[in-house]
Amino acid sequence: MADLTFRYATSADIDRVLEIVNAVPGEEAVALMGSPELALKYDEGLIRLDPIPNASRITVLAEIDDHVVGVVQYQFGDAPHHSRVDVLRLLLQVLGPVKMVRRFPAIWSRTTVDIETPTDSLHLTNVSVEEAARGQDIGTKMLVWAEDEARRLGARMMSITAIPTNAGAIRLYERFGFKITKTVNSPSYEKHTKIPGRIFLEKDLRA
Repeated sequence: MADLTFRYATSADIDRVLEIVNAVPGEEAVALMGSPELALKYDEGLIRLDPIPNASRITVLAEIDDHVVGVVQYQFGDAPHHSRVDVLRLLLQVLGPVKMVRRFPAIWSRTTVDIETPTDSLHLTNVSVEEAARGQDIGTKMLVWAEDEARRLGARMMSITAIPTNAGAIRLYERFGFKITKTVNSPSYEKHTKIPGRIFLEKDLRA
């Protein structure tokens, strides 16, 4: 395999970012939105709420021979989150008023499993590899790049949030040295998504 290189994304990369990150709707999003189609539309809207480039949420692309094969997104420091007004506006656009009212209990249940991220941790919000490039250790190499970036920025920890049903991703993170440090379960969230809750993994960079 040719060398993997990394560069910061520009506004011209948004469509390629969406192709990789939004290739398959996430299990959680499908449960909350009610269908794969609506989940994809909502996830695309969330990504577009954060313009690229964005100082609050950094997007980095992994390339082989100038072809983008992976996306890493992270936050560090006191990065602002989407305002609830922006998210509600997006939900209304995606679902329409009637369906939004029907889906609201499921959508609200997502807030019951929120996990606060320490400001001194480089928090990975996305680690995605295009399907055709999987099985080449690209995910691991992207985590290596992220750790180098975290150390460069002076982060004390690296962190990532996952759902417990995403066993493959969790195995990758644990092989790389992440450990589960928090688990948040919610009967309401599980009722609507069939997922028990969320887990928080961290890697200590001080050793």
